[in-house]
Amino acid sequence: MNKKINKIPEYLKIEKLKNDKRVVVYLVCVLIATVLWFLNALNKDYTTSISFPVKYTNPPAHRFLSNRPPSQVDLKVKAHGFTLLRYKLHMSFAPIILNLKSITKDVEPRNGHYRVASSKVLHRIRSQVSNEISILEVQPGIINIVLDSLKTKTVPVKADVDLDFVAQFSLKDTVLVIPASVEIVGPSAIVDTITCLFTGQKNIQR
Repeated sequence: MNKKINKIPEYLKIEKLKNDKRVVVYLVCVLIATVLWFLNALNKDYTTSISFPVKYTNPPAHRFLSNRPPSQVDLKVKAHGFTLLRYKLHMSFAPIILNLKSITKDVEPRNGHYRVASSKVLHRIRSQVSNEISILEVQPGIINIVLDSLKTKTVPVKADVDLDFVAQFSLKDTVLVIPASVEIVGPSAIVDTITCLFTGQKNIQR
């Protein structure tokens, strides 16, 4: 009995396995069966979730996006196994483009806050995803969009200059800044706090 047990490690050596045709035939059969099973599995329809990045563009005139809406949407989809495998193998997808002007057009805002139902933009998402995929659900169910107003304001420009004169010299007149004023555009909450703009600091010795 012990002699038979001692022969097992020798039998399992790589060279002996290579020379044993039964083992080779068995491994080939297992490989073929696995491939056929895999192909058969991919030939069916499956339901799964795929995440897509989202890009928000084209805010309404004189408005800007002031919050951070979802940077991606999770799509519950149904598709052929081969199609899903192709998508799953991709490390990144082209972003879904959502036009802010269009998706907020029929939504009643509250203080610039828009609650856009994902079902309202489902047709826009479908048009940007392969027609081989059926989209069943979009998460999150609500996309929160906050649009703030852009304000234009003219503010004076002031010189930030340090003048150092030698003895018996002094400044004859005020320092002129050209242009004397500039027009700034930005969120009203920020623009309202700006009363002037300073030039870069400069030291002048005479």
